[in-house]
Amino acid sequence: RREDVSVEFHEDKLTVKGEKKLRELGEGDVRHRTEQHYGTFERSFRLPADVEEDKMRAHYRDGVLSIEIPRLTPSQPQSVEIEIES
Repeated sequence: RREDVSVEFHEDKLTVKGEKKLRELGEGDVRHRTEQHYGTFERSFRLPADVEEDKMRAHYRDGVLSIEIPRLTPSQPQSVEIEIES
């Protein structure tokens, strides 16, 4: 669930934290085999220095977390006029 996940960015490090809770079986639910994992998790990723942190976006939909991390547009080289001193 959205409430169980957080995304933080600090000093070029993106951290995703969350908790997957144990789901209770309802009356009439039948399972032959299940391999569900539950508990807390945390993953951190070091990002390059050229990300636009103020334009980062996180979206959560249908159990999938998507994080958009735009990079700065690289600056174009500029010509510098050389003056000749006499």
